[in-house]
Amino acid sequence: RTSLILRIPLAAETYALKNKISFYSATNLVSSIDSQFPTAAYTEPGNIIFNVLSAYPSGTVNEVMRMTGAGRVGIGTTSPQYTLDVNGDARITGNLVIGDANTDTVTINAATLNLANNVSFDSGTLYIDKTNDRVGVGTSSPSAKLHVNNSAAQTQALFQSGQSQAYVMIADSGSSSTTGQGV
Repeated sequence: RTSLILRIPLAAETYALKNKISFYSATNLVSSIDSQFPTAAYTEPGNIIFNVLSAYPSGTVNEVMRMTGAGRVGIGTTSPQYTLDVNGDARITGNLVIGDANTDTVTINAATLNLANNVSFDSGTLYIDKTNDRVGVGTSSPSAKLHVNNSAAQTQALFQSGQSQAYVMIADSGSSSTTGQGV
C-alpha cells in the first residue's frame, strides 16, 4: 500500500494566479487544494479550490468544492451565489434549522415536494398525517380525511368566492348525484 505524498510548490513552481498543495500516490496526482489570489487581471476575491481525481490512476482532476473570498461555499459549482450553494443531491441527518422565526422566508422551488413522514406546522395549526392520509387544522391527531378543530365559539370553516353565487358541493364517490347549497 502506497502512502500519500504532500507536495508544496517552491517559489519557482508557483503559478501566476495560484498556489497549490497537491497530494500524490507515488507519481499520480490524487487531489489538490488550489488558492487563487486577486491581481490586476483577476479582480475576484481569492478562492480556495478543492480538486479530486475522478478515477485512479488515470482519471481527470475535477473541482468538487470552492470557498470564495466573498465567504461563499460551492459544492458542485464553480460560482456559488449563496453562502452555501450546492449543485446536486444533499442529505442532512439530524435537525435542520432554517432562519429565525421573525423575518426569514423559506422558498421551496420544486415540481414535487415529497415528505417521508408526517408534517406539522406551528404545533398543529396544520398537520398532515401521512400514515393515515389525513389533514388536521387545529389538531395534530386528525380522525377524518379533513378534521377541523376549534375550541372557540367561532366559524369553523369559511369558503369565499368572488362570484355572485358560491356553492359547496358534497358528493358520494359511489354515485353520480351531488348535494349542493347555493348561497
